[in-house]
Amino acid sequence: MAQFARPNGDLTEGSWTTIPLWSKVDEVTFDDADFIQTTGAGESYCELGLSNLTDPAVGTGHIIRFRMRSSGSGAAENLTVSLYQLTTEIDTSGNLSNRSANFAEKTYTLSEAQANAITNYSGLRIRFTPAHGDTETIDVSWAEFEVPSAGSA
Repeated sequence: MAQFARPNGDLTEGSWTTIPLWSKVDEVTFDDADFIQTTGAGESYCELGLSNLTDPAVGTGHIIRFRMRSSGSGAAENLTVSLYQLTTEIDTSGNLSNRSANFAEKTYTLSEAQANAITNYSGLRIRFTPAHGDTETIDVSWAEFEVPSAGSA
């Protein structure tokens, strides 16, 4: 059985609204009716604490999932999603492009080396960094980090 870490606190809000951010993206089953949003140029990130996990003692099956949508008139909006252990970046998705008025689930899996770099499963954070134009918007409605159950090795 898998373990899931979900947002449980705001660490940095940046230009994202509506505070508190974490409570808009922490559902077990996604709810696109509530979400966080950023509008306008710049890359003002938000960072959310994640609930504690038990070290699974294996470097596979570490998966980040989130749902996003965007709007604007120029090129597709981009969102970079990063996993941190306290202040150390474990992994970053790179720019994930989106141009859809409908929420879509995005998923990426950490490499074994990245997963093995996690030494404190109680100090994880997720960061959303947008890249879009002045009148463009990115919304995120849900996020989770899945790892195998403890003792999976």
